[in-house]
Amino acid sequence: MNVIVGAGVAALRAAEGMREGGYDGPIIMISGEQELPYEKPPLSKSFLLGTEGPESVRLKPAADYDDLGVKLELGTRVVGLEIPERRLLFEDGRKRTFDQLLVATGAAPRWPQIAGVALDGVVALRTLQDAVSLRERLERSHRLLVVGAGLVGLEVAATARRLGKEVVVVEKAPGPLARLLGPHAAAAKPLVAIHREHGAEIRTGTSVVAFLGQGRVEGAVLDTGTVVACDLVLLALGVEPAVDWLRGSGIVLADGIPVDGRGETEIPGIFAAGDVARTFHHRFGRSLRLESYGNAWAQGYEAGRAMAGLQPAGESALPVASTEQYGHRMQVVGLPDAGDRVVVRGAMEEASFVTFFLAGDRLVGAFGMNRPRDMLQARKAIAAQTPVDPRRLAQDGEPLAAA
Repeated sequence: MNVIVGAGVAALRAAEGMREGGYDGPIIMISGEQELPYEKPPLSKSFLLGTEGPESVRLKPAADYDDLGVKLELGTRVVGLEIPERRLLFEDGRKRTFDQLLVATGAAPRWPQIAGVALDGVVALRTLQDAVSLRERLERSHRLLVVGAGLVGLEVAATARRLGKEVVVVEKAPGPLARLLGPHAAAAKPLVAIHREHGAEIRTGTSVVAFLGQGRVEGAVLDTGTVVACDLVLLALGVEPAVDWLRGSGIVLADGIPVDGRGETEIPGIFAAGDVARTFHHRFGRSLRLESYGNAWAQGYEAGRAMAGLQPAGESALPVASTEQYGHRMQVVGLPDAGDRVVVRGAMEEASFVTFFLAGDRLVGAFGMNRPRDMLQARKAIAAQTPVDPRRLAQDGEPLAAA
């Protein structure tokens, strides 16, 4: 019996990988949520806006899991793992043995340890129920404070502006998308201008030190001493791997679960995939834990194939992230923070550009706005790791040719 703990895209893809790899035994998928597996990207955009409902974000209808031979156990919380017995422990006291296990529990929002964080109206967004609650709260609120200018924070800010809400975004880094761009966060400053053009107030280089209110949030104190009035706060400070239930089990934890190229941990027969997994990427020469839909899709499938006894199909997926805000498409590929040289193609002031990040003569990352063709070329160049000519990078229309 193969058991999957978690019910996101990595979990579903793993089940598909097992079946396509020839595994014909029982598969059980366990989730602490009551919901059928669903897609998370729409939660901060179309779902929050009200143009999509719960059914539209489902990965598959219930009948498809029966066809796949997957038994779903929803609303079931796993609280521990006994490795010698190859046994899971449940919150209700039950236990279940397994032959192979896949951990696909994803990640959970970070909560800052500051005064007032427990006030009503201070929320995070990760699950479908979070999105339902946030949508209901937005209907009743007037002024939203978003703490963190990453993808989710900015997507919610843009959605709230479309709903006519006043929006303030506070970001500690010098620019948005700091997790994706690292020390080059200033490269995304045109994104700040776009949000401001649409009426959102963006404050970078500052952070919240306390929330104010009597039972319900009414404001936030910044490290500058400024007080920002608000009646709803979204904490968008990134996520942490959801591994608390594995502490003390013997599974190695290092900002996630280290796995090999097959998705297997150092304990045979126990695998991990998606946001919770950390693997060594030979292309970049470092261990990475990637938080993206594309990575979960690819890594979950490869782990499933491995659990069916097959070898990896190829190199680990490239880090990729994308978003659309106010009609502008933005993409990040590779590892911008691995670059020590920056080359810009296009016009930042017109929100049509690509910022290339190089390490020597190799392209290691790119951030683009409204440049899908250039970003596709960048993706191929990063994957191939062929030398590029920095002089051509800045030339519109030039291919990313070898030096």
